[in-house]
Amino acid sequence: MERTGGPLRARTPVNLARLHIRTGDTDAAVRLLDSLYEAVRIGGQCEIDGRPLDFHNLTTTTSSSSSDDHHTLCRWLWTVVLTEGLRALRVIVKTCG
Repeated sequence: MERTGGPLRARTPVNLARLHIRTGDTDAAVRLLDSLYEAVRIGGQCEIDGRPLDFHNLTTTTSSSSSDDHHTLCRWLWTVVLTEGLRALRVIVKTCG
């Protein structure tokens, strides 16, 4: 997996989701992470802050490792979704109790 394309493209929206959580906008963070994960998983598009991101060619290469790269990226992003989702839930619980 190229270090300059794939992971960096996915990390920037993740950082935006983290910013949403820090400012208390947990709904926006969860929606962003959910749409990002789905777009990466199926190799589709999502919209982040009004800008489309296309993940169709994210891990498409001529090598046989393309499928492994895609699986690795999806596994990493799913871990991020779970971690940040729990962080968002903690913020919600703090504000309710």
